[in-house]
Amino acid sequence: MPQFLCNQSFKASLPVRSIEQSLAIAIQENKLNSLIYVVPTGRLVRFLKNEQTREYFEIHKKPIFNPNIYTLQSFIASCFDFLPNKNKFRIISESYQLALFEEAVKSADLQFFAGKEGKVSITTISRLAKLIYGLKEDGISPADIERDLNSENPNLDKARLKDVYNIFIEYQKLLAERFLDAPELLNKTIEYFSSGQSIDKRFPNNPKILFNGFSQFKPPEIKFISLFAKSSTPFAIQIDYSPDNGPLFSNLEDTIVAIKDAGFSLFEMEEQSNEKNIDAVSNSMFLRQNLFSGSKAKESKEFSKFTKIFSCQDKEQEVKAICKLVKELAINEKVELKDICILARKPEEYSSLFREYFADYKIAGNISDRFNLSESAIVTAIFSLLNIINLGYKRKDIHSALQSNFLNFNCSGEEAEIDINNMLSIAEQLRISGGNFYKGEYIWKTFLENRIKFLSDTIHEAKTTGQFDQTEIENKQRELKKVQKALEDFLKIHALLPKIKGKISPKEFNLIIKKEIIEKFGIRKIISNYLKELLTENNCKENQFEQAYKIEQLEKESRSFTAFLNLLDEMTAILQERKAREQFDFYELSERLKIAVQGAKYQIAEKHGSGVTVTSIEQIRGIPYKINILCGAVEKSFPLSYNVETFLGKELPDTKTRHIRSERMLFYQFLSNYSSALDSGEKQIYIFYPKQSEQELHVPSPFIDKLFKITTLEEDACFFDLTQQDSSAESNLPKWLNAIAGKRELAEFLGKKAYSDLSGNPFELGSDLIDFKDNYNYLQYYYSALSETQNSILEKISQAFIEKVNDLKKSTFSITQIETYRDCPYKYFSKYLLNFKEVQKYEETLSALERGNIIHSILYSFFKRIQKEQLESKETEILGEIKDWSKEIAAQVQLKREKFSFYKEILEDIAKKVFDASISDTPLQKLSQDIFFGTGKRPGYLEIWLNNEIENQEQSCGFLPSLFEISFNLPRIKNSLDISLDEELKIYGKIDRIDICTDGSFAKFLVADYKSSPHLPNTKAVVKGKSFQVPLYILAAKKIFNDYYGLASESEGGVYYIFFPKSKEKQEAYQYSKYLLMNKEQAIVQSKGLERTRDLLKSEEEAEQILELSLFFAKDIVKNISLGLYPVEPVDDNVCKYCSYSALCRIKEKHLIFEEEDESSE
Repeated sequence: MPQFLCNQSFKASLPVRSIEQSLAIAIQENKLNSLIYVVPTGRLVRFLKNEQTREYFEIHKKPIFNPNIYTLQSFIASCFDFLPNKNKFRIISESYQLALFEEAVKSADLQFFAGKEGKVSITTISRLAKLIYGLKEDGISPADIERDLNSENPNLDKARLKDVYNIFIEYQKLLAERFLDAPELLNKTIEYFSSGQSIDKRFPNNPKILFNGFSQFKPPEIKFISLFAKSSTPFAIQIDYSPDNGPLFSNLEDTIVAIKDAGFSLFEMEEQSNEKNIDAVSNSMFLRQNLFSGSKAKESKEFSKFTKIFSCQDKEQEVKAICKLVKELAINEKVELKDICILARKPEEYSSLFREYFADYKIAGNISDRFNLSESAIVTAIFSLLNIINLGYKRKDIHSALQSNFLNFNCSGEEAEIDINNMLSIAEQLRISGGNFYKGEYIWKTFLENRIKFLSDTIHEAKTTGQFDQTEIENKQRELKKVQKALEDFLKIHALLPKIKGKISPKEFNLIIKKEIIEKFGIRKIISNYLKELLTENNCKENQFEQAYKIEQLEKESRSFTAFLNLLDEMTAILQERKAREQFDFYELSERLKIAVQGAKYQIAEKHGSGVTVTSIEQIRGIPYKINILCGAVEKSFPLSYNVETFLGKELPDTKTRHIRSERMLFYQFLSNYSSALDSGEKQIYIFYPKQSEQELHVPSPFIDKLFKITTLEEDACFFDLTQQDSSAESNLPKWLNAIAGKRELAEFLGKKAYSDLSGNPFELGSDLIDFKDNYNYLQYYYSALSETQNSILEKISQAFIEKVNDLKKSTFSITQIETYRDCPYKYFSKYLLNFKEVQKYEETLSALERGNIIHSILYSFFKRIQKEQLESKETEILGEIKDWSKEIAAQVQLKREKFSFYKEILEDIAKKVFDASISDTPLQKLSQDIFFGTGKRPGYLEIWLNNEIENQEQSCGFLPSLFEISFNLPRIKNSLDISLDEELKIYGKIDRIDICTDGSFAKFLVADYKSSPHLPNTKAVVKGKSFQVPLYILAAKKIFNDYYGLASESEGGVYYIFFPKSKEKQEAYQYSKYLLMNKEQAIVQSKGLERTRDLLKSEEEAEQILELSLFFAKDIVKNISLGLYPVEPVDDNVCKYCSYSALCRIKEKHLIFEEEDESSE
């Protein structure tokens, strides 16, 4: 029942029954050039051009020149092109508008939106830009806002409104009389043709102008349409409207009234039927009259024949179900993919999921999506280089640039490529973060050069004096090579980047981007090479969908690159015109370009007829899809929630009402699109919605309820709840829902059968489980290939593994290795046998490991110096027999309270040298030195330690530090001692310190270890076999005293000395030490006040038993290691929390499987 809003010239050209009929006649009579067709969307323009070209060729056997089909915006632009002064103006793109708005915000006097220091975030600017642009589209001017500001309306938020007004004014000033956005272009066109110039001059051939598919027009658009009211050019708007349709067409009704008031006539070409019998009413008419009528309508049974509604658990299940439906339609119902359209109110929420599952299910897709230019990999790479230049070579920017696949840093053809991992690792190690605050490139060069000099000098000095540890020297030589490589690579990057001196013009900036970045780093060549590689790949059936996906991704990046260049050129041209003689900082132009990019979007080309279309509901108007599938039909998404525009400071009249009407119209258009197929029953409608997403529960769209009320869909079992999916024969669910349709499902199917310990070949179950074409054959191929691969891998692993495990029987183990196996055997396997290295993370300040190394270096040097001086002054004497003078000398070191200042001076002098050798010259690392040395207001930890150590010695009952850093079973370390604890166990390590109390030939001792943290194991942990360091080191110390010092010895236990002690209470009391394996009978227990310690042992015999037990536990662990037993069995869940190897063992997934089994067994 088409109706027309038309001028008198169109009426005079009747008869015509519809615009479609006019088009058909024009094609038949070869008069397409006498028609101008205007439609709502660019997608419909492309579709109609393709269809008209095809139909025209079928009739006339020749191609047609570009048909006159436009969107409203492009039609207005074609009218603007007729203006004699059109070249006076430059049309700015939608992409560049954000940059202009940002400039307007900076110039505007803002009170409400200005944040700290008067700055406005880019997010706020973007929202303000969208608001003001929307006001312009609706025909609202600054003068209209000014009237509101001058009014006495108490409901206005005038602070917000004033800011919006000021930004609006500044934006209009920037446009001035030279630049046009789309609303200004429309205004200029209306202004020209309203000032005595007839619109007919634009159309000298007097064509018929036909508008079709519109449901409403904005006021400025109506003003433009009114130009044709008195025109001699035939002009008509076809509308699908009747007053009997009720509130559904309320917005259109308002539009019709406005256009009629402009001088147009409204009439229909066919007599309207007054038949009220539902059987005589078409499906599309039934929807118009009843969908949102509000009155009780007789239910239609027709919709049950072609409409199905599905509820799903979440979006992923929703997309999977839709993909299965598509394959069912394509394979079993022979529907062409081009006739299937998947729709969403917010398609951006689904596009990535459909891309993923289309690739997996091998479905050709045509996904319509607008991408943010700022998220393009190429654009990100370009800006990472700009950031390096502007922000002072920040490590994160260098990392980003080096990681990009679209930048070639080896463009000179040199053999040695940049070692990104090495460079960033060294930068982390030396705390080089870069940045202008830290002097950028100077810091990189200085720190790397200083480290090279330090390492070179250290190696040279050690070799010259002959006093060196071979392992340590080799480590330093390796580090030297790495630092030299890092410096070489940094200088290479520095040489490649442009050197900016002073201010530059926009044109020079454009040239730098294109020549010094895009060309020098080979971006165009990289894109071209990627395409060549893809096109030459083996295009077999198995990888053609993957190849298509890769090509689409490359096209996406290519389009983004083109969009970026266009935006760069536009920015350059606009700045050159506006500020021809002005020079800018490189940083300022970079930031302006960055803002413009943040406001830009781009699309990949639509592939007409190439697959399933995924798009928004607005984009399908007029395109005859036989299958319409709606997803995401939940409240707040469809209909979209109405949100009051709080930024404006006032609510525009009727906005909520118009919003609701628009949402209803969209749902109607989804249902009624391709109305002839809907009326004949050829069209199929599917509606899906998720019940939840992440932590939010969803309510079905109220539109679904409206549809239920006027149809018999519920009674006819056309609703399916997939969250209660049942694969039984009695289930009413469609069979295709349980089919295997993609590789991922095949893998899951295979895994479940394997996990269930299925006997024999799983394919004996029969191919009837696989519903779709080729899936059964693929599954057989997949299973056999997997079996062959697994067998060959197992054979190779077993041979290498057996050899390595056999060698372990003769190995020497560290305490860390033993405790790692005890915590988790699989972690030991991954770390020490597979040699998977944990990624070392460096903090901006000193890490715990670095602090520990510094502490050990300082205290070792301090005690050895004091020991030497006390030996020379005969304040102490050598203990035991000296069997080998090249080994460490045992001699007690006693610190005296009265020499505190002397010791402090020595301690700080040693610490300064250690710090000079160990840390970089950054402000954050200097803070670390302050912690050690203290400030004027508070003592440093060196002073606190010295106080604690003297007090400790005063209460120690004669136990004094005597041996320092005693290495054993480390042949590559100088002075290392060779000892054996047991025939079945050999360990290596380094005892930080041994405190001795002796009467000459007999020594009691404490094994001591320095720790930076107070969180330490206790005696209970030793007894349970959780901690091995103290007990095994005690056993090692006994052997050392006997074998190398000729001393009979007895252990008094172990002690941890805490360098960074935590206060026990709020007073100045610190926990300096923690003792373990002590018994109540020991004198030191009394002098230290440890009588109330909970884990004190009863006697020396009990301590010996625990030592034997620890030895037994350690031997058992080594035995399991040598037997190749590495199960995924952590000692408790805490071990897994911060484990770097959890991705390998997948312990979480294992727990989930067992949880599911437990639930199913219940």
